[in-house]
Amino acid sequence: MKAAAITSPGDAAWLRLRMALWPDASAAEHQEEMDDLLALPDRYAQFMARSGSGQPIGLAEASIRVDYVNGTNASPVAFLEGLYVVPEARQQGAARTLLAAVREWGCSAFPQICPAAGG
Repeated sequence: MKAAAITSPGDAAWLRLRMALWPDASAAEHQEEMDDLLALPDRYAQFMARSGSGQPIGLAEASIRVDYVNGTNASPVAFLEGLYVVPEARQQGAARTLLAAVREWGCSAFPQICPAAGG
């Protein structure tokens, strides 16, 4: 199982997973937001997990937030905006894989939020 950054605004799998996670928004609303997220790659990141056969099975979206985030004492921070794994792929490590991708992105986007190696 692998997680990779989403970089294409026309990714139908991304749209399907977003609609499953946030069903109250229309496809058009999701597409508009997807375009907005991709326009600011230094602030937002999206990752898709795929099964061994290449099927899209999960989604994580993250941002660098400069506003107050509950549970933190500093700003900016990397923030997980959404995490979704299709029901049939749950309990198989997809969420862990996605969270690792988000953490790696957050540490590269804003290294001050990550603990020092070995610490």
